[in-house]
Amino acid sequence: MPPSPDRRMPLADRLRSMAGPAALAFAGAMLLVLWARVPDLALDHDEVEHLHAAWLVSQGDLPYRDFGENHNPVLWYALAPLLPATDSPGDAVQAGRVAMAACSLLSLVLAALLARRIGGPRAMFLAPLLLIVSTYWSVYSVQIRPDVPMTTLVLLGLVLGLPGKWGRGKWGQTPFSRKWCLSPFSPVRPLLAGLAIGAAAAVLLKAAVVGATLFAGIVLQAVLTRNVRRQSLLAALALAVGFTIPLAALALVLQGAGILDGFWLWVVRLQGPYLLGSDGTGFAMGEVLRASFQRDTLAWAGLALALVRFAMAPALDRAILLAVVAVVLGGTAATRLPNYQYLVPAITLMAVLGADALAAFGERLSTTPRRQAVAVALLVATVATFGVRHALTVASLPDDQSQVARMQQVLALTSPGDTVIASPPDHPIFRRDALHLWFNNPDFHRALVSLAPLPPYDRYKDDPQRLQDHPPGVIVKAGSRWHPFYGIGTLAGQRFESRGDPEVLVRVR
Repeated sequence: MPPSPDRRMPLADRLRSMAGPAALAFAGAMLLVLWARVPDLALDHDEVEHLHAAWLVSQGDLPYRDFGENHNPVLWYALAPLLPATDSPGDAVQAGRVAMAACSLLSLVLAALLARRIGGPRAMFLAPLLLIVSTYWSVYSVQIRPDVPMTTLVLLGLVLGLPGKWGRGKWGQTPFSRKWCLSPFSPVRPLLAGLAIGAAAAVLLKAAVVGATLFAGIVLQAVLTRNVRRQSLLAALALAVGFTIPLAALALVLQGAGILDGFWLWVVRLQGPYLLGSDGTGFAMGEVLRASFQRDTLAWAGLALALVRFAMAPALDRAILLAVVAVVLGGTAATRLPNYQYLVPAITLMAVLGADALAAFGERLSTTPRRQAVAVALLVATVATFGVRHALTVASLPDDQSQVARMQQVLALTSPGDTVIASPPDHPIFRRDALHLWFNNPDFHRALVSLAPLPPYDRYKDDPQRLQDHPPGVIVKAGSRWHPFYGIGTLAGQRFESRGDPEVLVRVR
């Protein structure tokens, strides 16, 4: 018989029916708080770097040949059509950040799907909730940097390609339940996963470690599970083929443009001496982790719960995600320049794993409604507390008014044909540079010298002579902050201090 209309729904059922809409509403509120700051958040060094590189390629310059850079060029060519027609730094920043916000929104959706993949419907609602109140993840997810679309593509690859639990004998369900691509061990999904992670590596090479970890997990399944060995090896092969295609396409495009050797020098060869041999200070791994613990607390708590969950219920899908987290953390710790953005993929997966663990532990309370109500109340109070702290932190972050004003000052002092010497975040974006290595970074100089003899292709070695033959219109942050190699100090007799900010901005001619 159907229940009578006046019969009250059990408490556990009421909580379950309210959980999804409440989680979505709260996550949406946190997104609105974050996105309200998108137009005016203080500019990070990397944001100006990538916007300027995007402007340079929009003007017909080729990376590595016409300007030095140590990132893949995919992001710049994607951003170039979004730049404003007028030389407005503020509009350029807003356009780039809106694109990053779209990627981060898709990452939240994919994190929910990945959590559902390993933990069921309840985990699907919890994952984006844990992620959006992780303040550093949220702020860095709207900054203009390749880590943001790379993480989105990595999540897509994991949703498509993550294998099932040990001994289960099938891949398991995913949201893309088409029969032609979801039959057990069909190579189509691993192929698509490889394409997604390969595209992520084309955006930023560090995504390759995720592909390698996923590949190793599938091979491990072949080793440990005899009855699915052939299918697992076929899946691993499909993953490898898919991963190779975007990178091969990138190499062909770079070769066709005549800059593959420059890419190899600046993006591949340079990374070792730059990241492992830097003398930079203020980038201690302990400081990065401490800041993340303070502002991404629930994600780290989720990782701790996930370790307990894995100890209780080991499964290959959880093992692979935990391995990716470990590889990202270990790789970050191994560098001399550990920046927070390196942790973004790990923080994302911590929230996914934490959601899975919370959902599993919640199931253990389902037979005792009172305990379940107490647990839900504690979870709601915890998330709400961190949500309020997240909102207050985002609202109190510094704005970019002084930075944009300085950019506009440089633009006003120069004409479109002038060159400048300026380091991000004070670079005006819409002016070419007097130097091939245009951003002030002594660590880069030391790394390049360590690669000697440099190939003739590299134009960086001609910077001192280029500077004397074609002096810039304006120097920003001049003097001792620049490495002596550049010879900028020899222009001291020509320079004229401008009004407004003579300590930072000097006019050469």
